Amino acid sequence: MDAAEREAVKALVGGGAFVRFAAEDDALLVSDAPRRMVAEALADAVARLTAAGYLCRVTERGLLAIDWNETRWAAFAARHSAGGWPPWPHDEALHACYALVRLLLLHPAPWAAQPRPLLRALVKALARRGGLCKAAPALLAACARRLRRHEALPSAGAGLILAALPLTHNHGEGMP
Repeated sequence: MDAAEREAVKALVGGGAFVRFAAEDDALLVSDAPRRMVAEALADAVARLTAAGYLCRVTERGLLAIDWNETRWAAFAARHSAGGWPPWPHDEALHACYALVRLLLLHPAPWAAQPRPLLRALVKALARRGGLCKAAPALLAACARRLRRHEALPSAGAGLILAALPLTHNHGEGMP
């Protein structure tokens, strides 16, 4: 999710409400629209968001949680399908990112089984400067826990990570 899409969502919400990344991984975005708008205006905003392909719900804290609907998630998965093994990087700061993408490539899962909370965490991490390198260890740990429980991984995120990583590498040394 790029800044242009976040701005488009903000325009759909309207009413001077903020729209930002959700702190939790149960939605991509949150807005304070329920606190700023009367019920009719909020219903209109939710209708606009729904028509544009978003799911909305009001949280316990009175915020509007906004997420992609299944069509948008499927488009995300198709747009970011990975192709091939990434070469191992020289930069050690990127090793956890490459380990994550390789783990996701090793464990492809059907789209319907992929965990949306981990995909949301990945989308949000990539939207923040340096966010992927910061989030990669926790995402690797979450994926390891899922593998131990024989659960699907968010393999659609592999292509998204590959697209975000620099292409400099050590010419194939290291893991295949």
